[in-house]
Amino acid sequence: MLLAAEAWMDLAVVHRRSGDGRWATLAAQRAATAAARCEGARTPALSALEARATLTGREQEVAHLAASGLSNRHLGQIARMSS
Repeated sequence: MLLAAEAWMDLAVVHRRSGDGRWATLAAQRAATAAARCEGARTPALSALEARATLTGREQEVAHLAASGLSNRHLGQIARMSS
């Protein structure tokens, strides 16, 4: 059951990062239900959804660049320039 809870939380993170709050909430609720059956077990994967789903400033910047249509090659060049 613990693995199921972690899988639900991972799915919640994916949905939160894609901007789908409704599905993120549903998946997080299912994660909590599954985790409750595990007698208080805690793992890093079950940490707070907001903490796991928040992108750093740099990650947000890269995501916006990728969404604007830049190729992987161009994103790689930009990443090398900023390091």
